[in-house]
Amino acid sequence: MKTNITVLLLTFIGSGCAIQPTVTKTADGQQAYTFTCSAGTEQCEQASTTWCPTGYDVIEHGQQASPVVPHYGEYPVTLLTDSLTVQCK
Repeated sequence: MKTNITVLLLTFIGSGCAIQPTVTKTADGQQAYTFTCSAGTEQCEQASTTWCPTGYDVIEHGQQASPVVPHYGEYPVTLLTDSLTVQCK
């Protein structure tokens, strides 16, 4: 039982580390990346550093709140999702 929980936990941790951006275009037609992160802005910034090792400029930062009602009549929870659009230098 303990090994199952450990494997499950490591799977969640590992999946949170690999954020795939959406490739977009800026107003002047250059390539940009949009990262969507559910664990805060720091997670998006880490992914931006990985995809743009020579640095990046932040084009847009947004945050969306989504209310979620858990099962069994518990109190609603608000999930925050950050999005960060960057252009590599």
